[in-house]
Amino acid sequence: MVPEFIKGFSISAAIDKSHTGDEFGSLEVASDVEEEVPPPSPKPLSNSPQGRAGRHCHPQPNQPPPITLPKVDLDRVERGPAPRQGAPGDGEPEDGELGENDWDSGAGLEDGELRDMVTQTNKRKRSGNAQKMRNRRKKKRANPQPHPTQLRHLKQAEAAHSTNFASAEAPHTQPGFVGPTRRVGTLASDAGIPDLNIPLPPGDGITHPLVEHLQVNHGFSLRSAPPTERTAAFESADKKKIFLIRTRPSNSSWKAVALERVKALFSALNLPDSASHHRRGDFFAACYGFSHGNGRKASNCFMTDERARAWQAFLADSVIHGMMLYISTIFSIWSPKLCEMYRSCHAALRSWNPDLRCPSPSLPFSTITVNFGPKTVCRWHRDVFNLVFGWCVIWALGNYDSRYGGHLILWEPRLIIEFAPGDIIFLPSACITHANIPIREGEHRYSVTWYTSGQLFRYQALHLAPSSNEKPTEGSEATDPAEEGKRSRWMEGLDCFMSLDELRQHHTGDGAL
Repeated sequence: MVPEFIKGFSISAAIDKSHTGDEFGSLEVASDVEEEVPPPSPKPLSNSPQGRAGRHCHPQPNQPPPITLPKVDLDRVERGPAPRQGAPGDGEPEDGELGENDWDSGAGLEDGELRDMVTQTNKRKRSGNAQKMRNRRKKKRANPQPHPTQLRHLKQAEAAHSTNFASAEAPHTQPGFVGPTRRVGTLASDAGIPDLNIPLPPGDGITHPLVEHLQVNHGFSLRSAPPTERTAAFESADKKKIFLIRTRPSNSSWKAVALERVKALFSALNLPDSASHHRRGDFFAACYGFSHGNGRKASNCFMTDERARAWQAFLADSVIHGMMLYISTIFSIWSPKLCEMYRSCHAALRSWNPDLRCPSPSLPFSTITVNFGPKTVCRWHRDVFNLVFGWCVIWALGNYDSRYGGHLILWEPRLIIEFAPGDIIFLPSACITHANIPIREGEHRYSVTWYTSGQLFRYQALHLAPSSNEKPTEGSEATDPAEEGKRSRWMEGLDCFMSLDELRQHHTGDGAL
C-alpha cells in the first residue's frame, strides 16, 4: 500500500555511476490518477551563487567522503634515499645479491643478517669516533692548556702568606720516610711548647683566651678565614715553597649532609669506650684502609665484616665521594709532584695486592680516619707514622663558632689558623706539631682525615720498585735503595713542593693567569 503523502507523485532515484560504477535505474510510484509530471528544473551551476548556496546549505546525502592524502616529507623527497655503506653500485644484481631497491626495504635479509649489518655499521661509527678522540688527546698533549678549575684556584690565591717555618730544619728521621717517634716535648725543637690546659682569665667572648695568650706570650700569628676567601696558601721562610693549603668547596650545603653521614657511620660502627682515649685526645675515632709498620706488612686495617660494610656504605655516599674528588683535584693543583709520588706508590701497592682496601680509587691516600667527637679537640701531637714530607688532609665538620674556637695551632710555623666547619687543610702533619683551640660548651666538632703511612713508601722502594727486582752482578754488592737515598730523600721530598710562580708556570706554561 502506498502512503498517502506520496500519492500523486513520481519519485526517481538514481545514483551517479561515476561515484559507484553501477546504475540502478529508477523507481516510479504513481497514484490512481495520472498527472503530468513537469520537467525537472535545470541544476544551478556549481560556481553560481545559487549553486554555492545550495551546496553549502543543502548537502547531498549521497556525496562520496572526502579523500585524505598522506603527508609527504618534502625535505626527504629532495634529499632522496639515504646512502647505505656497502650497498651495491650500478648494474644488475647477480644471483643471491640484493638489488639497489632491496637495501632500503631489507628484502632478502633474515633478522640475524640485518642485525649483523647494523652492528657492523655501529662498530665502524664507534671506531671513527674513538680515532677522533685519540687525535684530540694528541693535540692536547702537544699543546697543553690549563683546565679552568686550575686557573680558578690559582687566581683565588693571589699571593701566598709568609710564615716563620724553616722546612729544612723540620724534625724528621734520617731515612726520610717517617717522623721522629719520640713524644712531643722531648726534642730540642719542642722547647717552650705552651700548655693548652693552663687556667686563663675570660676574654672578650669573641675569641678563646688561649688565642690571645699564644699571640702575646709565644709569638703566634692569627690567620682568619673570611667568608669570601676560597683558598689560602702558606709558604716556608727558607725555600718560599707552599707547604700548607686551606680551602673550602663552593657548595656550602655539603657540610650539613656530610655531618649527618658521619653521625650515621658512628651509630653503625658501635665503637667501644676504649676508642675514645688515645694520644691525640679524648674523643671517639676509627680508621679504614691499609697501612704498614709495627711488625706487619702492608695489610688492611682489622675490623669485623659488619663494620667494613658500614665503612663501604659511608664511602660510597655521593657527598663523601664528591668531597674526595674535590680533594684529589686540589692535591693535583697545589702539589702536582707530590701527588704523582702518592699515585705511583698507591698504584704499585694495589697492583701487588689487589685485596687492599682503599678509601677511594680516585684519591691517592691509603687510610681515612674519622674523629667522631663529639668534641674533637686535639692536644699537641705529630702524626709521625705518616710520610714525613707528605700531606695529611683534614676536613672539619660540626656546629661550632670558628671565630671563638676550633682553630688549628701549628708550633713550628707559629701559626693559628681559623678552621671553620666545611674547611679543608692540607698539612705535613708528620713534621709539624699541631693541636686545636677548645670550643664552647654545648658545641660539637668532628673531623675527617686522609693520609698514607711513610712505611708504605719504604716498602714500595725496597720491594716493589723496578730496580729492586734486578739481581746484583758478580763483584758488586747489593745495595738497599732505602739506605742508599736516605741522605737526599728528605731534601727531594721538600723539592716536591712548589712556589706560587712555579705552579703558575707548571699549569699555564707562561706563568700568566
